[in-house]
Amino acid sequence: MSWLFGGSPKSNLPPITPLQEQRSKQIHSLRTLNPSIVELKRDEQYRLTLSAGGNNIALIISLPPQFPQDKPLVKVSPALNHPWVSKSLQVTGCASLNNFGVHSDLGRVIQSIAQELRHNPPLLISSTTGAAAEPVQQPGAGAQPPPTYQPYSSPASMQLPRQGGPQHRPSLPQRSQQPPQQLGATHNSIAPGAAAAGGHSQSAPVDVVKMLGVEPMVPPTGMVTSSVTYQPPPITALFDNLHLGNKSMQELQELYENEAKVMDIVKESAQVKQMLHDRTKLYDDCEQLSGTNLSYKPVIEKKKDELLQKVQDRNDMKNKFDFNSLQQQSNSERFLPENILDNLRVSAAEAEHDSEKLADNFLEGKVPIDDFLKQYTDLRKTLHLKKAKEEKLDHMIQKNAIRY
Repeated sequence: MSWLFGGSPKSNLPPITPLQEQRSKQIHSLRTLNPSIVELKRDEQYRLTLSAGGNNIALIISLPPQFPQDKPLVKVSPALNHPWVSKSLQVTGCASLNNFGVHSDLGRVIQSIAQELRHNPPLLISSTTGAAAEPVQQPGAGAQPPPTYQPYSSPASMQLPRQGGPQHRPSLPQRSQQPPQQLGATHNSIAPGAAAAGGHSQSAPVDVVKMLGVEPMVPPTGMVTSSVTYQPPPITALFDNLHLGNKSMQELQELYENEAKVMDIVKESAQVKQMLHDRTKLYDDCEQLSGTNLSYKPVIEKKKDELLQKVQDRNDMKNKFDFNSLQQQSNSERFLPENILDNLRVSAAEAEHDSEKLADNFLEGKVPIDDFLKQYTDLRKTLHLKKAKEEKLDHMIQKNAIRY
């Protein structure tokens, strides 16, 4: 009935198709069931940020032009591993998304995807993924075993002359040229009397370390061996001092048959005494070092508590910053010039509809003339103001006068 008071511009909004109406309902459901959703591109692309397993994950929902006849496309960011996510970071394992149709509910579909990611947190793929870890070599698989002592061959292992044979002095066994590395390697050393060639019976091996009462010095597990390796004094000098090459066969036979005498000689040697002295000194140094380390425990515990508190404060501030960033981005997108223009068009259409409805009520005698004139004038004034603002803003956008 606007012809009664002069022609007025009709609304230039295009008619809403059934597909657009279904699209609007789906978007409304998406916004209602997911309040933290952010619109990236009007009616086309949205982002939902959620926390899963301590990581922030974003769902990017893209609506095709023929949505909801065509199902939406949902991708995740950053790169992650999950049964529902393909290598191209697209959600393909959600049954409700794969079977999406016109009568489906987009908001509930996105809710089910977010719930799945929260209940089964995915594994993020770091930028260094793909670098193969270096294999650890095990002994016997190409790795060199740690150096050990060469077992000492006792005088009994020398070939003794047969009865009636030529009387000559036996040759001394050759010493190993490999430098000693670890004291613990003497565990398997063979004491004098361990073996005898030429038909002599073999005696059981003697554990020299056990007989001396010395605990083996084995580096702790995980500790760098080179930093704790103990260099024992040269043991070879002990046998040089025995002058085995100058002893007769009878003296060598006595040493071979009397292992206790040999062990007494070893215990009283300066080299073994030096090793025992070094062991005692190392024990004392370790005990002193452990006491010093324990004295630092209260300070370390205090620093640890302070660090944990700072980490908690940092996490709280990060969460607050992320929330404020999302709020700021949402507000920025809400006040885009295109969004303001659409709101002006809708508001102008509503003012025009209200004014026409008021005119119809006046013609039917439902509204007094005084009230009609006052209300109708205000509505038409509001309509023309919004129309003017709409045209001005549309012109500015078309001329790219607003940069956003």
